Amino acid sequence: MQKDYFRKIFGFIIILIFMFSLINPGSVLAEGETPEPTIVEEEMQATELQDTLVLETELSETATEEIEPTDAESDETPTVESIDLTISETEETPALPDKADSTETSELTIEPSSEQLTDIISAAAQADVDFANEEGEPVVMASEESLELMESVPDPWVIRAGITHRFLSDCTGQPIDANNTCTVPTLPLLPVQAAIDFANPGETVYLGPGTFVEDIEITKDLTLQGMAGTIIQSPVDINSEFTTSGPRDNSPIIYVNNATVTIDGITLDGAGNGNANYRFSGIAYHNAGGTVSNSLIQNIMDTPFSGSQHGVAIYAYNEDGTARTLNIFDNTIVDFQKNAMALAGAGLTVDVHDNTITGAGPTSVTAQNGIQVGYDATGSITNNIVEDVWYSGPNWSATGILIYNAGGTVEVSDNTVNDSQNGVYAQNTEVEISDNTINGSDYGVVIYGSTSSSQVSGNTISNSLLGYYSDEISVVVRDNIFTGNTDGAEVDAAPSTGDLLYNYWGCDEGPDGTSSNCNTAVGANYDPWLIDPDGDFVFESSDGTGGYVDNCPTVANPDQADSDGDGIGDACEDGGDVTPTPNPPAPQRFDGVIPVTGGDINKLACPAGINEVVMRLENGNQVRFIGLCDLDAVLNTIGEDGLPETLPANTAYVSDMLIQVLENGNLLELLSNGLLEMSFLLPKEAVNSDLGLYFWDEENLTWIEIPLHSPEMAYPLTLNQDDENDQRLIFNGLSAVISRAMSQENFTGLFVLVEQQ
Repeated sequence: MQKDYFRKIFGFIIILIFMFSLINPGSVLAEGETPEPTIVEEEMQATELQDTLVLETELSETATEEIEPTDAESDETPTVESIDLTISETEETPALPDKADSTETSELTIEPSSEQLTDIISAAAQADVDFANEEGEPVVMASEESLELMESVPDPWVIRAGITHRFLSDCTGQPIDANNTCTVPTLPLLPVQAAIDFANPGETVYLGPGTFVEDIEITKDLTLQGMAGTIIQSPVDINSEFTTSGPRDNSPIIYVNNATVTIDGITLDGAGNGNANYRFSGIAYHNAGGTVSNSLIQNIMDTPFSGSQHGVAIYAYNEDGTARTLNIFDNTIVDFQKNAMALAGAGLTVDVHDNTITGAGPTSVTAQNGIQVGYDATGSITNNIVEDVWYSGPNWSATGILIYNAGGTVEVSDNTVNDSQNGVYAQNTEVEISDNTINGSDYGVVIYGSTSSSQVSGNTISNSLLGYYSDEISVVVRDNIFTGNTDGAEVDAAPSTGDLLYNYWGCDEGPDGTSSNCNTAVGANYDPWLIDPDGDFVFESSDGTGGYVDNCPTVANPDQADSDGDGIGDACEDGGDVTPTPNPPAPQRFDGVIPVTGGDINKLACPAGINEVVMRLENGNQVRFIGLCDLDAVLNTIGEDGLPETLPANTAYVSDMLIQVLENGNLLELLSNGLLEMSFLLPKEAVNSDLGLYFWDEENLTWIEIPLHSPEMAYPLTLNQDDENDQRLIFNGLSAVISRAMSQENFTGLFVLVEQQ
C-alpha cells in the first residue's frame, strides 16, 4: 500500500543523494572518510565521457518506513512527518556506478530537510542524471516515465479480523507477523484477482496507488475500493469473457456476474486494446447490480478509434429478469468508442446521476451514444453532463441520452447536453423529460412511438436545428423554453396536432411571430403560449390562463421578491402600474387522458379550450375522441377468444378495441360531428410486420378490411347500400409508425388489428 510508495520515494532520494555526493564531493561522506581527489577527478572525467549516469536498480528494494493499512486509514493517504533512511551492508541497496579504489562501505544515516531535497533533485536534473528503462534506454529523470520506474507492483489487500492480507508479485520486505500476511499468487493468477478470490462476501478489497495490468472477474458481493493513483489497465488479451447474444463473447476488463458489487475510486484504462477483444467493455454487470462511483473510465476503444460497434465504458445486461439496481454516479468517462453506458434488461433499475461524459465530437467513424437505457430496463438519468456526441456520417445519428424500449417510465431530468447530435431521444418508451438544458444539437428532444402519458416539461432547448420532434400527438409538452433554434417544434402526425400549450418560443409573439427570435411550431396546438415582457424568465401566458404570474411583469425580477406579501413584487412597489392576482394558483397540467380498465362508461370531459380527450386501456391501446366532448364512451378489449367470428384466412390476431359512443344513453354508430383516432400499441414481435385492420359489420355479420393509409382524401365505407345516411368515412387508413398502428374513422364498433400471413 502506501508504505511501498514511501519506500520508493525515499529510496529514490538516497540514490540522488549519492549521485549528488559524486558530483559535489565532500557534501556526504561515510563515517571516517576524507575526500580523495583522485576519485573525484575520475568521477568528473566519467561524467564528461557520458551523457548520463545510468542507474539500473530495483527501487522497490530500498528500505523505507512501513505504513500499515487499517480499517480507519484505508480511505485516506497516510502522511509521514520524519523518516530515517538507513543504508547498511546488510540491506540490498541501489547499485551506483563503479568507482575506482572504492574499498569501504559503512552505515550512513541521512536526515535531509525539504530544502536540501529540493536542491538535490534540482542538481541531479541539471546534471542530466538519467534512469534506464527495462530495455536499457535512458529515461530523463524529470519525466512521467521516470516516475513509473520508481513504482513497484502496487498492492491489493483485504483486512479481516484486524489482520491485513496483502497480495503481491514479490513479498520481499513485507511485514509478516500476527497482524500481516503477504501472498505471491501463482501465475497466471495476478494480485487483484487473488485478493478478490480470497475475500469473503461483504468484504472490501483495497487497491493501493499504482497500475494493475489485469482483467478481473467478481462473482461475490464485495467492494473494490481504489484511491488516488489506483489504475486498472486492460491487458492486451482479456480472459474474463461472457456470452449474451451472437457467436462471440463479451470482453470486459472488470466483469461482475451474479453479484452486488461496488466499484469506487479507480481509474480504469482500456489502453485502446479493443482490437484483440471482441465486444470490448470497461465494466460489465451481467445479471448483477451494485454501484460504480468516483471513477475515471477512459480509452475503451480500438487503436485507432474505429467503427466497430463495441467499446462501451459501462455495460449492464440483466438477462434473467431478477430485480436488481445499479447506481452509477460521480464518474468521468472519456475516449470510449461506441457508448459511455449501455444499460439493459428486464428487472434492472438504474440510477445514473452526476456523471460527466465526453464523446469524440463530430466524427464520421461511428455513431456514439452517451447514456443508453432500454430493452426493458428502467430508472432515472439525472444531473449528468454529456458533451460532444455527434456522428457526421450518413444514415445514422448519435445521441447524448437514448431511451429505447424501456420497461417502465424513465425519468430524464436536470441534465446538461451540449453539442450532441440528438440531445434526448426516446423510442417506444414512456418518459418524463424535464428541466434539462440542451444546446447545440440537430434535434433537441425526439420522441418516437411513446405512450400517451409521456411528458416533456421545463426544458431549455437552444441553438439547435429543431428543438422538439415527435410523431406522437399524445405527449404533453409544457413549460419549455425554445430559443435560438432554426425551428422550435414539429409534430408529424397530420391531420392531428400535438399538445404544445404554454411554452416559450423565444419571443412574446409566439410561433407565428415575425421576429427573428420566434421559434416555429409545426403540427402543434401551441396557443396559449408563454410570454416574458421583462426578460427575466418568469413567465405569464399569452391569454392570462394557466395560473402563470409574474408579480412585476414590467421590471425584471427573477427572484419574485415580495416582502409584504401583497402579490406585487418589490421591484414594482414604487411606481408599478400592474397589480397581479395575489397568491395565484399553481399551474395545472392536464394531458386529457382517461385511463380505463375496460367496459365502464366514461364521460368525455375535455380540458378547457381543447375539444378532444384520450381514453387508454391498460394494454396501451388508446382512442382519441375528437369533437365529442361531454358525450359518454365505452372502450374495451374482448380478446381473440371473444371475437364474434373467426378472422379472415391468412391473418393472425394481434389486438382489438371495442369502441362505443353514447348520447343520452343511445348508442351512436355514426359520428356526424366527431372523429375517432385509434392507436394500437404493438407488441415487439409485431413491429415491422405486415399489418391489417378489420371492422366487424354487425348487420351483415362479416369482417370488413380497413384499407391502408391514404392521406389524399377521406373515402367512404358503405355497409348498407340502401341507407343514404350511411356516411361512414375513413379519414386515415391503417398506418404503422414504429411501435403503434393508427387509423381515423367517424364510426364506432369492433376493430381488430391483425398480422397478414
